[in-house]
Parts: sequence; structure tokens; C-alpha cells
Amino acid sequence: MDNEKNLHITMYELAEFSQKNFVKKDLIQKEGFGTFMICLDQGQEIPPHSEPHGGIFLVLEGKGDITSKESRYDVGPGHLVSVEANGIRGIQCIERMIILVIK
Repeated sequence: MDNEKNLHITMYELAEFSQKNFVKKDLIQKEGFGTFMICLDQGQEIPPHSEPHGGIFLVLEGKGDITSKESRYDVGPGHLVSVEANGIRGIQCIERMIILVIK
């Protein structure tokens, strides 16, 4: 997405799904701050792995499990999960998911 000064996004219109793999879309990228959307179709997974940045995962739509450190959380719309920098995180989609990630 553009790095406009003011940006208005309708995320549900930007949601895109693929039968092959999850879809990640950058939304807003600023120095020290970024947001992106992850769209997963039923049965798709992002295996637990480490990332150098921390973040907050906000489930907008769907159901699944989010791993943060050694904990696994059942999540649905409105659930928020925090992950630490260099911490393990992963996602298992049970029902088509749209997740907003703030890092």
C-alpha cells in the first residue's frame, strides 16, 4: 500500500485468499511501525517459527489457533494475541481467517 499521510482502508475489500497458500498484504509501513493483513483459507497453516519483531494479532474473521511462545490459543473474531520479538508464533486456520497484524 501507499505510505500516504492519511490513509483510509476497507480491509474486507482487500482480503484475498489462495487455495495454494496464505496471502499476506502490507497495509501501512512507517518507520518503527507497520501493519499487514494475513488471509488464510480453511486448513492452511503458518507453522510455528521465530520472527525478529513483536506484534499483535487481531482476528477480524474466522476461527483457528494462534501459537505464541509455548501457548496455543483458540481464536475467533475479536480475539487479540500478543507475540514477543524473536518469539515463536504460528497460525492454524480452522475456518477462513482474516487477521490484522500490528508490529
